[in-house]
Amino acid sequence: MDKMNIDKGFCPIWEFNKNFLSRYNSEDYANLDVFVGRDGGVGERFSTKVLKEGVDDALNFKYVERFIKSLLWIVGGYKIELNADDTLLKNIKEAFSKGGARDFDVRFFEDVYGRDFAVEYAQNPEMGRVEYVFADKNSVGRRIGLDAGGSDVKVAAVENGKVLFSDEFVWLPKVNEDPSYHVEFIDKVLNKAKSYMDGVDVIGVSSAGIFINNETRVASLFNKIPKDKFDGVRRIYIDAAEKIGAPLTVANDGDVAALAGAITYGINNLLGIAMGTSEAAGFINGKNQLTGRLSELAFVP
Repeated sequence: MDKMNIDKGFCPIWEFNKNFLSRYNSEDYANLDVFVGRDGGVGERFSTKVLKEGVDDALNFKYVERFIKSLLWIVGGYKIELNADDTLLKNIKEAFSKGGARDFDVRFFEDVYGRDFAVEYAQNPEMGRVEYVFADKNSVGRRIGLDAGGSDVKVAAVENGKVLFSDEFVWLPKVNEDPSYHVEFIDKVLNKAKSYMDGVDVIGVSSAGIFINNETRVASLFNKIPKDKFDGVRRIYIDAAEKIGAPLTVANDGDVAALAGAITYGINNLLGIAMGTSEAAGFINGKNQLTGRLSELAFVP
């Protein structure tokens, strides 16, 4: 290997974290609690050790900035609460602001949740609550399953567990900026599956991207669509299901991977990873529940 291509300054984050938490005496550290939250008090609180103010503020910021960025992409949210010292709080606020070092993250999560991003001091950050979803297997009735990826769409019509139709169709979502292209394609594929049954009881969609209440909030599938036209695909799956007259559930493909693994192998504590336009993940816990986390691992340091 050409040594000129090796980044001699590269340090895996695990190694950096281990060194950070062991290089000073115990009296140089303090406790830091961080809450990452979204609407309705949903979110999670995490704790770690940080350096006390004045010990090494630059190193302290580097550690906490990576820590918070990771939590955002794992959990998802637009509100950060932390009981940090004045210097650390100021530096984190500056980084996680528009025009700051984490400008991309701030704007991304504002798009996802439709709320202003905020970093706040809290002496005792919220504990939060988790929205668990039970991972159940139910094959009763007439069902359509659709998997929308970056290069093709897979669709199946299933009645009481029996597959009546299954196929995949090439589409080019990432190079088409006209919302009508996407809408017409999804409608056509779902209607193709519908034609194999007398009716449809439910539709399930696995799609790359982030979906809140079945709405498209951010999706690399639709990167070409200008912001002023994005409303044309925001309800793409909702509207398609309404035309067919069936209830709908849209899930990130990482959660679907975890769910499929749990159902197929009958096990819990399972991580599912979807390698596609990004790298999504889902986790089924020991109680056979999805955790409701964002789990966009491609952006986790």
